[in-house]
Amino acid sequence: MKQNFQEATDFANQELAVYLKRRFQASDEVVTWALAVHQSYREGHTALAVPEPPAIEKALNHGGHSPLTWADGLLSFTRCFHEEERLAQRFAALAKYQPRPSEIQGHRIEALTLNSLQAAATYLPFFFQLGILTGGPGTGKTTVLAQLLVHQFADRQARGLPLPRIALAAPTGKAAFRMGESLRNALCKIPAEFSALLATLEPQTLHRLLGIRSAVGAPKYHSEHPFDADLIVIDEASMISLTLMDQLLDALPESATLILMGDPDQLSSVEPGNVLGDLTKVFAANSFSADWWAMTGSPTGHEKSYSGTPSPLVKLEHSYRFSDDKEIGRLAQLTLKGETEPLSEFLTNLGTGGQVSLHALDAGAIENFAASYSLFLAAQTPEAALEALNHHMLLTLTNEGPWGQRTLNELLFERFSKEKPLSLWPVMITENDPRLNLFNGDLGVAFRTDRVRVYFQRSDKKPAVFLENQLPSHTIAFAMTIHKSQGSEFAHVSLVIPEVQPEGFVPTRQLFYTGLTRAKEQVSLWMSEKSVQQSVQTQEIRQTGLVSKLHHQLKLG
Repeated sequence: MKQNFQEATDFANQELAVYLKRRFQASDEVVTWALAVHQSYREGHTALAVPEPPAIEKALNHGGHSPLTWADGLLSFTRCFHEEERLAQRFAALAKYQPRPSEIQGHRIEALTLNSLQAAATYLPFFFQLGILTGGPGTGKTTVLAQLLVHQFADRQARGLPLPRIALAAPTGKAAFRMGESLRNALCKIPAEFSALLATLEPQTLHRLLGIRSAVGAPKYHSEHPFDADLIVIDEASMISLTLMDQLLDALPESATLILMGDPDQLSSVEPGNVLGDLTKVFAANSFSADWWAMTGSPTGHEKSYSGTPSPLVKLEHSYRFSDDKEIGRLAQLTLKGETEPLSEFLTNLGTGGQVSLHALDAGAIENFAASYSLFLAAQTPEAALEALNHHMLLTLTNEGPWGQRTLNELLFERFSKEKPLSLWPVMITENDPRLNLFNGDLGVAFRTDRVRVYFQRSDKKPAVFLENQLPSHTIAFAMTIHKSQGSEFAHVSLVIPEVQPEGFVPTRQLFYTGLTRAKEQVSLWMSEKSVQQSVQTQEIRQTGLVSKLHHQLKLG
């Protein structure tokens, strides 16, 4: 496997070198620098730290074009440099504090019970064209969204204006489904006239929103053909890469408001960039003006703690799912703090029957993993199987290796097929197919009767059904990587981290935290204490140029 990876890397480097020489007549020195930038790009960075300008500045330009750009100690592909420049300019414009006319104070519909920070966040669109709503699992981001949308409907009605055109999206199909599910759960607490409006909103994948039909195709929507929407809300924004965020903002109408929701402590996008994380480094969290607090109409005493120069970033601080006295919540907080001794004490004191358990990763683990799927395998209908799929998921660090998702899926499929052919199994899509509304990471259930049919949950409607041979690229999914699990939740998660990792792979705090917080009720850690500590002490820090560019644009503004 190591040899195959190295061969593929060498081939990609050769192809890049040939392209640079043909397209830019690049010198060997330029090619060498470009390959170094390309390696950092493969690792998720958008730039390579080069404190002094490389001694090739003249060679970087050929006829006004250059494959590389050096600025502020960073060497980037020119395309990435310009994407960050555009994002910085647009984010700076959207983040200007500009209170809008409103009739909401006289027509306030407080449908949901919110804490002071949540309540303040629901008024973001009245002050900024950009809203950044962050917080860990269970902090109520989607509850805030429901009340925010009610405010928008109520204000428009009070002013005799047409109702706002709203688009909801998330990077993956599973995340979009969960976004819609969470909104529907809030409908019973909202007045009928507004709940009926919210019920018509159908979250979609970000690719579908943009009209991207293939990996290399241009989006349908862009600056010359923007979205037909007044308010665009994107959930799980930490998963959005630099390029995809550039495409999103390019398609945003000038007068529209953009709300980004997510948890910056989770994994960044698979592709280069760390846009949500970079935004949280630039904007102060939870800083509100007096008129903002006045609009909430709820003097709670918290105003003094959170008053200051208004900022579009609201960070929700209280988790209603993972309270500090619950083991998953405590472990999540210890993970983010990265303190060795308190973490070691927590792991040492773990007992049996709690939310978190620690297990040795050995040959006997497979039987334990198999037992966790008993509810799923007992399902008699596709609908019951889809529901049971939310009960347990096995999460791995990598695709390959003895404890990678590919090996575990093969072992479990073989284990379940010993006595008779398996009649149902989980399936995960690994390639986007907008025609079928199926996207990378979508989970479904294969059900064998006369033929193998695969079912995918679709909001509150009946599942979408496909013959197996109709599907785009897909795989068995008794196990999935932590990266693929983003945007998903399961009652019970089995998290696997072996001490020996595939060549070049290092488990990080973000990986561990993301895997841990996919669990709602129980998490089984299949690893040693050493593996936990190594993961928590290793942070992924992506090198980008967006923070400095955005600071520069905000000063200009």
